[in-house]
Amino acid sequence: MREIIFTQINFLAFSSTSVLGRASPMLQPEYLISSLVPIMTVLLGYLLCGIGWMAGTAINKTTTVDKHGPTMTYLPNLSVLIPVDQPIQVRSRLRLRLSSQALTLLLSQPGDGKNFPVAGDRVKIHYVGTLESKDGKKFDSSRDRGKPFECQIGVGKVIKAWDQGVVQLSIGQEAYFKCPPSIAYGAAGCQDVIPPNSTLFFKVELLEINGRKS
Repeated sequence: MREIIFTQINFLAFSSTSVLGRASPMLQPEYLISSLVPIMTVLLGYLLCGIGWMAGTAINKTTTVDKHGPTMTYLPNLSVLIPVDQPIQVRSRLRLRLSSQALTLLLSQPGDGKNFPVAGDRVKIHYVGTLESKDGKKFDSSRDRGKPFECQIGVGKVIKAWDQGVVQLSIGQEAYFKCPPSIAYGAAGCQDVIPPNSTLFFKVELLEINGRKS
């Protein structure tokens, strides 16, 4: 019995020395470092995942684009229109479309989206024409006359800019046209009203096609 107790005491003493003594490998720096490496690796993994998620969220917020933003309802200065070099672009919430020969269309009011004129159709439109200048001098307006302008479109009866632009509008739609001289009145101008080589701006609203309204 005394031998058993003595053996147990010796065992406890040995265990205490192993755990608390300097010779214990559990308290050596190498052991502590090797024990912490897996834990630190896991924590680092969580940290990197969190950083990646935050970065992804930030990128999504900065690259989200509203491709169908509100259209412009008022343009105080027509000369702010900018020519575009792509078929369809969206700039500063203004919907711009490019026709041939650098005609710029800015769609400011939606139409019915169904009825579009084709070459040879007779259309009724309201328009206001201004020169490209600081004051945007007005040279003609059907609204001032109180009567829509009627013409045959797409067959050379009006300036090229109108032939190209009006056929892109549906009934009820309103747009701003920026017309370079090459598709307006060119080097000749128009009497004393439009100087030679003038860029023109028109606010155009399509009212009817062959007597058909929206």
